[in-house]
Amino acid sequence: MESINNNSDITNINITHQINSYEPFNSFEYLFLLIHNVLDLFGNLFLVGPFSALNFYLILKTSVLHPNLKFILLSQSFFIFLRTIFRSYVLIIRLIFNEMIYSPTIIVFIYSAVMYFRNFLCHTIIMERLLATIWVSNYENNRSRWFTYTWVIIDLSENIRTTKQLIPTLYLHVCINIIAGLPLGLAYFKIVTSQFGVVLCVSFIVYLPITYLCFFIELSMILCHPFLRRDLRKIFKNFKCLINYGQKNNKIAAEEEQKYKNDQPTLLLKDIRGGQLIKSAGKLEADRHFRNKCVAVLLNNTKIKLLLILISNLLTLCFKFV
Repeated sequence: MESINNNSDITNINITHQINSYEPFNSFEYLFLLIHNVLDLFGNLFLVGPFSALNFYLILKTSVLHPNLKFILLSQSFFIFLRTIFRSYVLIIRLIFNEMIYSPTIIVFIYSAVMYFRNFLCHTIIMERLLATIWVSNYENNRSRWFTYTWVIIDLSENIRTTKQLIPTLYLHVCINIIAGLPLGLAYFKIVTSQFGVVLCVSFIVYLPITYLCFFIELSMILCHPFLRRDLRKIFKNFKCLINYGQKNNKIAAEEEQKYKNDQPTLLLKDIRGGQLIKSAGKLEADRHFRNKCVAVLLNNTKIKLLLILISNLLTLCFKFV
């Protein structure tokens, strides 16, 4: 619906001189399309792309998921990320060259095919979880001889728990499938016949909601699965520690530089009276310390001698009177 009718080969399309079957839009319609392209580009570049790549990394890193389910979820994030790349390319070209409905046929075909593959994954997830739950006793290919009925019960409960965690993702997939079929119904029943109405249905009813629903699919995968959420918290914690570490190092370096400029040592050795034991020049003041101690001892000895002399004189006088 958004394809551009061009009589030349698609590989030789000139973006600025492409032949467009649509009539010029008025200012209101142009503003509507501009808002759609900006919102769609923002959602793809800053929400869907980063979160799909992050979710792909978290799923690839974890080892608690069944290999089949892990492969399906990795494919889901990969297809969403691939669709984001091609869709962002089209939107950027639209905004740069002021072509609000620029849609090269081959690019639209690629990200539409990717979108259809992503929609099939909803049914694949349901079938995989259903098979894992019903044939839980022989779903695993490699089992040890200690595989008992107790382990069947544990595995069954784990499959049910994983299925519950995927319920929000499945709901979002169903919403995308319903939204993708709306333009077909509107065109079949001829509810929308105007040129701008068709473009509006494809843009605001299909592409823009699907972009943000893809973001919520990736977000629900991370938030509803405890191990993925735990790994995400670890990443944020490490990133925060890295930022704080850099700020702390800068603060310490600034303080050290200021102290160096002021010629103040960071560690000061004190004597027993709290005085500075090492001068700024680095010389010990042990001589001053022990000299003061010696003077104090000598003074104390002189006082004792004077006191003894006084006592002896008093005793001499007493003996004379007696």
